[in-house]
Amino acid sequence: RTPSGADAFALFPQPTPGAPNPGNGGNCTVTTTTLNLLPMISTWSYNRDGFDLGTAWRAPDYDDSGWLTGLALLGVEDCGCLPFSLNTPFPSYSNTQVPYYFRTSFLVDTNLAGLDLTLTYVLDDGAVIYLDGVELTRIRMPLGTITVSTLPTAVVNNATAETLALAGINLASGTHHLA
Repeated sequence: RTPSGADAFALFPQPTPGAPNPGNGGNCTVTTTTLNLLPMISTWSYNRDGFDLGTAWRAPDYDDSGWLTGLALLGVEDCGCLPFSLNTPFPSYSNTQVPYYFRTSFLVDTNLAGLDLTLTYVLDDGAVIYLDGVELTRIRMPLGTITVSTLPTAVVNNATAETLALAGINLASGTHHLA
């Protein structure tokens, strides 16, 4: 890491055991490594029965074995305008707001503590995203408690791929749950 203890990784021309790593510049090259932890086309468990599931559903140990599963992208869209294929289409509810609950897991095979994470998603309209049961971010959702009657803060007509940078996410080696 350069300088010593910083977030940037670098390759040095010579090893520096027992000594501080040099700062940016000089004889070091800063590199960025991209790891795809969860492919856009992945399997998700989902519940769209219309009931408020409270908060238990987002916990890593929640039993979602009774939920249906499908390959992403999942949803309702008839425009043919999505940036990826709609692999699990849902029937449309006519003018009725229905909560959708989604869960998946992914494996990290090395310690990624303190690194920056980039989240790319296709979302219509809003969501609260939880990582290992802890709220990670809200996308077009108001602050406060979310219930089945909470509306997003904006409406998306045709979903596009969006990217959100999240700094300093701690992902230890092992299985993680996204809800």
